[in-house]
Amino acid sequence: MKRIGHIYEQIYSKENLTAAAKEAARGKKKSSYGVRLFLKDPETKLLELQQQLISCTFKTSDYRTMTIVADRGKVREISKLPFFPDRILHHAIMRVVKPILTKSLIYDTYACIDGRGVTLAVNRVKRAMSDKQGSLWCLKTDIQKFYPNIDQEVLISDLRRKFKDEKFISLISEIIRSTKKGLPIGSYTSQLLANYAVSRLDHYIKEDLRVKYYFRYCDDMVFLGESKQRMWDIYNAINEKVINDLNLKIKPNYAVFPVGVEWRNGDKTTRKRKRGNKRPVDRLSGVPVQPQQNLAA
Repeated sequence: MKRIGHIYEQIYSKENLTAAAKEAARGKKKSSYGVRLFLKDPETKLLELQQQLISCTFKTSDYRTMTIVADRGKVREISKLPFFPDRILHHAIMRVVKPILTKSLIYDTYACIDGRGVTLAVNRVKRAMSDKQGSLWCLKTDIQKFYPNIDQEVLISDLRRKFKDEKFISLISEIIRSTKKGLPIGSYTSQLLANYAVSRLDHYIKEDLRVKYYFRYCDDMVFLGESKQRMWDIYNAINEKVINDLNLKIKPNYAVFPVGVEWRNGDKTTRKRKRGNKRPVDRLSGVPVQPQQNLAA
């Protein structure tokens, strides 16, 4: 892998910081006090941030945290940083780094990637399901408490393998380590960094396990294959990889089940793959929701 350098200077260039500030302020000029305060003297503020970066003295500000109830009743802790200097800097970093990291991701990775959202993910899964012999069985799983449990040092190590610019590595490491563990939900850099953190697993699945139909939306993973045994073989392999390489854990609610089966109150009823069927669907896959219990291997 060719390591990339000369990143840091691009981040703190006047042009990049100015563009990053405009991006970060978009749609917030009236609602955000921090944005209004910054816009009173943007040139001076950006020069101050630039000098912090040139002198390598930037330090992440204190987070403001709040607890919300998200989809499916999940309780999440959201962390926010001040508009200046942190959110401007995060946008400046992503303007330079995002195209590089995105190229490293497999195609069927979705969420927080321009042009790759839920709609494309669902369409890709539907296309895979048209291969009836190659998509008879499904494995669905996700990672336990993904963002809070991301191993910071594993992520920094992966970034070191991608970038050789030590000043950039020092800056991004300071941002990653600004929380006690994991990556903070709500931080702009967390979205892409979390995606990249699982990238080595993606490449292992596609290149070593040779899985044809694999789709990931954030930490939600869907596999389609020709047999139940193939799905269990994949699960055992990725479970070991997630534990040993990523220092993470697969949620215990993983499931292996035949595609075209709907589950109602624990009872199984088979269904044909028929267009227009109204059945419970996963936000990623569009295949039936997994059963309450896994089908035994």
